Amino acid sequence: MVDPVDPLEPVREWYRVSEGELAGEPGSLIRYETIDEKADAALEDASTTYRVLYVSTSGTRARRGQRIGVSGLIAFPAAGVPADGCRVVSWAHGTVGSADKCAPSMDPYLDELPGDSGVGLLRKINKAPHKLLNAFLRAGWAVAMTDYEGLGTYGVHPFLLGESEGRGILDIVPVVGQLAAEDGVDGPAIAAEYVIIGHSQGGQAALFGAHLAHRDKDAYAGYGTLLGVAALAPASNLKGTAIPIKEEDRGLLAAYQLGEPLEDLAGFFALFSNGVFGGDPGIVKSQIFQDEALRKYEADHDTLSRAELSADPFWQGTPPLVLSDPPSGIFRIQGILGNTTKAWTDYWTQVDGFNPDKDITVPIRISQAEGDTRVQPPKTVKLLRQLRARPLPGPVTDRFYDEGEVDPPDPPDVLGEHFGLLVDRTETGRLLAWAADPAAYRET
Repeated sequence: MVDPVDPLEPVREWYRVSEGELAGEPGSLIRYETIDEKADAALEDASTTYRVLYVSTSGTRARRGQRIGVSGLIAFPAAGVPADGCRVVSWAHGTVGSADKCAPSMDPYLDELPGDSGVGLLRKINKAPHKLLNAFLRAGWAVAMTDYEGLGTYGVHPFLLGESEGRGILDIVPVVGQLAAEDGVDGPAIAAEYVIIGHSQGGQAALFGAHLAHRDKDAYAGYGTLLGVAALAPASNLKGTAIPIKEEDRGLLAAYQLGEPLEDLAGFFALFSNGVFGGDPGIVKSQIFQDEALRKYEADHDTLSRAELSADPFWQGTPPLVLSDPPSGIFRIQGILGNTTKAWTDYWTQVDGFNPDKDITVPIRISQAEGDTRVQPPKTVKLLRQLRARPLPGPVTDRFYDEGEVDPPDPPDVLGEHFGLLVDRTETGRLLAWAADPAAYRET
């Protein structure tokens, strides 16, 4: 039975699962419901968009190997279904936060209207990929969108923990066929071929999904043929060095020690820590956070969206590391990156493990906007070099867009070129061409 007093249980009853509902194999549909076609979570070019709950496996250290419920969305094309069935796009979304309300499938439950800040901005971020995904629906693809472990469902979402993200991305793929075959669902025939595409956090997650499909190929053999993986502005190489020699060596976390307002990056330390502690729950949090920051982290890490965390004056200006009197300037960077305590050593081990430099045996496509201030282009250049150094049988292709070249997102001044890559018409066309035959695709 579900324990109603467990604070990690979802607030919404629909997202809760019993032990009996987890008896099926990973990739099994638990339940589904139709999303109102007028809801922001529904895809405009879908015949129907469904909220789904399915069986997956936890990727966290504390629950590794345990069956869990994961939620998401599945959409079928309204027209143009291929005679041999729809291929599937397994979509991996970007950073939204770790609170249940951040889950894209939860969007219809939110009272706040779409806006340019707070939860309103979260709703615009959740809708940002729809232009791209609608294009795939019009081309006759079915679309699957995992929420990831702990978003909407039980527990804390372990942000950037690839072992967790990848399983959610893969386990929703067979659910598409099961849902299409359900009584009362007007679903098309589903082909046994799929691609994985993701953006930002989801670009990193997509690469981990492709890696797991190779590493654990026996477990995923029945899911069909993975044709390729595409990552738009994927998060990578996050730690950096204490004194960066090159731009690619400047880590995002180092920004926390510069003594300047963090603005849009302010919420990420709490989110990184969710993934770190999910990967290694033995790390002593009080040796990572100052006392006040730890109290604030415990209050915020699973309740606020990324947009809310980043707007919070506390996270804007409080250095989270354990130093009673943090020195200024570059020495603050050395203070956090050069800390040799076991807690910080273990913390950085987990952050290093977030990097999607992994063995992947299908074609890879990576795209990046040069004007992106969230995922910086030098990081992506470094990731491409890392992936190409591996013995990959398929091609690794890339496309970089000049600053100002990509179409503007909504709102342009807040979301910038990082999200512009999602709505750019040229990039969408190239992704469709790539997905049609990833092994043969070449950038022009």
